[in-house]
Amino acid sequence: MNCLHFACPPPLAQTNLHRFASSTLTYPPPSVHQMKITLDEADLLYVISGYLKSAGFHRSLHTLEVESGTTPYEFGRDVTFARDLCMDGRWEDLVKFLDPLKRSAFDYDRAVFLVDKQRFLELLESQTATGQR
Repeated sequence: MNCLHFACPPPLAQTNLHRFASSTLTYPPPSVHQMKITLDEADLLYVISGYLKSAGFHRSLHTLEVESGTTPYEFGRDVTFARDLCMDGRWEDLVKFLDPLKRSAFDYDRAVFLVDKQRFLELLESQTATGQR
């Protein structure tokens, strides 16, 4: 089991943030006692994943999941695969993956509509970010 050891910084109120603009800050200040915390690597990944999810950093969360091989979600393989296709922007592959669901009670048309909607919104966002019209 991998464990990470690090010194816990003091609360921000104790860091004298006003000194950043004028001089170099020693962090943490020498007058503050340090505390040692030992966390299991899996616990640390879970905490970071929870923060990224709550802050809306979905791409960063997905990257962390891919690189660490962990995920906070408990989906089956098929749902996880579909989610990965979506996060990677592989829209055509996602629609092909959903194709066998046409003949089931699953609302295939709505799912394809949502995929196309997301594809459009991401294309619009990328054009807006680059200043294209």
